[in-house]
Amino acid sequence: MPLHARRNLYRGVNAHLHSRLQHEPGGWKVFHNKHIGDLAEALDAQLPPGYEVGLTKSLQIVEIHPDIEDTYLTSLEVRYLLDDDAPGVPVVRIELLSPTNKPPGDGYLQYREKRSAFVQDGFPLLEIDYLHETRTPLRRVPSYPDREPESHPYLIAITDPRPTPEQGETRIYGFDVDQPIPVVELPLAGDDRLPFDFGAVYDRTFESLGYFGNRVDYAVEPEAMDRYSPSDQARIRARMAAVQAAFDVPK
Repeated sequence: MPLHARRNLYRGVNAHLHSRLQHEPGGWKVFHNKHIGDLAEALDAQLPPGYEVGLTKSLQIVEIHPDIEDTYLTSLEVRYLLDDDAPGVPVVRIELLSPTNKPPGDGYLQYREKRSAFVQDGFPLLEIDYLHETRTPLRRVPSYPDREPESHPYLIAITDPRPTPEQGETRIYGFDVDQPIPVVELPLAGDDRLPFDFGAVYDRTFESLGYFGNRVDYAVEPEAMDRYSPSDQARIRARMAAVQAAFDVPK
């Protein structure tokens, strides 16, 4: 008997859902668009006075077509307002990474060039990576698909090039299957910081559309289970057992 739930029953990224979305044509785009909108709404409610959040053209392309102009995804930009009439000054961009723009995707080289130029211009960049089947675009970060030591299936990375790209730093928040998505401090103007709960927004996105819960069947293992590390496979099976016990499924 299939086991579906409207709520996300994982503590963090739903491994069943993200396995499905990486194999279902168009599936990731649905999640990307909905989650970016939910992040914008949550940020808008929590930003201190003097800031605003807006949707902007992503550094990432949707896909490459040889004969037509590239189309781009959407990302978020937090802006600092200097006065009521002038447009805000960008202080941080948030990118939700997509399969096409991670190695070995067709858009990876373009994304790498654009992100490098963005950081060199002195703007902080926050990248959310919930895609365990493809390598991270960040250099010197261990690759989960290649089973490198100290790697994680999911991460949030903040590259802050201030005061200069040479003196700036990149903070990596890696986490595993069935672990909570971490609360991170979003860099704003000057020394301003905003602690932000990405996990709460993730759960909101999951629960907002039946589309997501309908693609998660806790009675069967996720697609391409072997793409997870042995330890994460064990966590998935433990989560499935807990859900089945909660649903009182006969052994």
